[in-house]
Amino acid sequence: MTTFQKKTISIEVSRFSAEGFWLGNGQEHVVKGTSLGPDCTTNIYSPSKAGVTGKFNLENNTWEEIDDNSQVEFFDENGGRYKLGIPGKGFPDWAIHETPPNYDTEKETVLFKNGDWKVFDIQIGKPFWDKYGVQQLVAEFNFTLPGECTFESPPDVQEGHAVLLEENKWRILEDHRGKIAYKKDGSGAFEIEELGDLPDDVMLTEPPKPEPTFEQRLASTIAQREAAYKSESDPLYMEWQYDGTAEAEQKWRDKVAEIKERYPLPEK
Repeated sequence: MTTFQKKTISIEVSRFSAEGFWLGNGQEHVVKGTSLGPDCTTNIYSPSKAGVTGKFNLENNTWEEIDDNSQVEFFDENGGRYKLGIPGKGFPDWAIHETPPNYDTEKETVLFKNGDWKVFDIQIGKPFWDKYGVQQLVAEFNFTLPGECTFESPPDVQEGHAVLLEENKWRILEDHRGKIAYKKDGSGAFEIEELGDLPDDVMLTEPPKPEPTFEQRLASTIAQREAAYKSESDPLYMEWQYDGTAEAEQKWRDKVAEIKERYPLPEK
């Protein structure tokens, strides 16, 4: 209910925001024929202790005391600073209440991870190398060097060699990757995939094939003769059998002799 003053008067009031939060106490000068503004009440509120404030209920003209976290500073994972600004508002799920350590914002960044703050040097554009000596560049803040990588540049190598990072130190090894290696005992071949010296039991040139035995050479010659007989002399034999002439017989015999000369039997 609005009360209009019958005379000009100063009244003790509590002021509150549009949301009803207490803004403080003081005197309000009310001119005759007017009333208090909508942001004041004569129901005076004072905080009962530090860290609390009041919220005014217009309907029943009462104050509710609540925690005042409006000016409590909190942080995001990258050290960004925030305040709620409004009493009674809850903190976001990502809010971090632990204050970041001091750091040089021109040269460093911070990151909250696994329950603790860590300071990182800004290394954007700095080169680093993987275990095979392939260069990469830092492209992000809060950079942690991946495993099997180093900021130390690899040494120069000659052709046919490559570098390998082992226990954070560079080694120079022979590089036969992509080449075919042959077992010296003739048992097989494989493509080399790893760096390093060749094993003692392999070589990069295909080993000579063993000389065929007499039995193998004999079997090969007989097979060649039989193939030639079938395609060359057998048709002449059939002609002789059909014609029955001495001339046809001679053609067949000459062809058989020519095939035997072409494929002579091997000697032991």
